[in-house]
Parts: sequence; structure tokens; C-alpha cells
Amino acid sequence: MLEIKDIFNEQVRLIEGAWKDIVKKHPEVKDLKSEIALTISHPEVIIKSVYDTRVTLYYRYFPAIFKGKLLVVAVKRLSQQEKYIATVYITDRRKGGEIIWPRR
Repeated sequence: MLEIKDIFNEQVRLIEGAWKDIVKKHPEVKDLKSEIALTISHPEVIIKSVYDTRVTLYYRYFPAIFKGKLLVVAVKRLSQQEKYIATVYITDRRKGGEIIWPRR
């Protein structure tokens, strides 16, 4: 299990079983654990999911990923103290939703 402090100084967990499921669905992220940690700890933007109020999407651009793509880490809050990484994927654009960080 990997634990990362996010921009709000809260622990976010990457559970081994969830990681196996993520890599099975998105094999292109299997070698990106350090980028995932950086996206959680130093995101460029965080957007609240429009589909699940417990999920926030952490985004960070990496020029070396597929010649410049965004890495998205979906973090789900289970309780006030518990957050975990639900999925990770690569995209070229942000999803809609309320921007919660940086605050405008």
C-alpha cells in the first residue's frame, strides 16, 4: 500500500488490490507511481466529479506522457479521515465539474 499526503495535507491511500484493478483497466499507467504521487501532492487543478459527490479528480500535465497529456487521479472519500485512489487514467482534456482547487 502507498500513502501520499495531498494538497490539503490529508492521507490518500493506494491499496494494492485497487492498484491491480487500475493497471488491468489502464495498463499505460503501471510505471507512473511517482507521477501519481506528484499529481496528488502537487496537482495543477482539482475538480469535483459531477457523477459522484465523494470523488475528486486531481489533474497534472506531464510533457513526457504520450508527448504531453494530463494524468488524472480519481480520489474517493470514504469517511472524514479516509481517502483512497479509485482510478488513474491519461487524457488530453479536463472533465466538467466544479473546480475546488486552486480556489478562484
